[in-house]
Amino acid sequence: YKKAAYYASAANHPDMEDSFGVGHGLIWEAINQCKDKGLHILEMGKQYYGTSDDDSDKEINISNFKRGFGGNLITRYESTLKLR
Repeated sequence: YKKAAYYASAANHPDMEDSFGVGHGLIWEAINQCKDKGLHILEMGKQYYGTSDDDSDKEINISNFKRGFGGNLITRYESTLKLR
């Protein structure tokens, strides 16, 4: 959308995780294809740094994986509207 893409989720079969770890390669290829198509932004989702008691080890590990692809961090403000 408007020269941007969003990384939404990934999935793998837990029995094949150690034998066929292709997820990193697939994401890298998707990043390259986005670049080839002229996209300027790839939103990788929230980043967790372990600074909050709510940050799980899994979320921190996923964030480290995402940051490994490089790029810049952009602050995003988020809120929730609760209707009565």
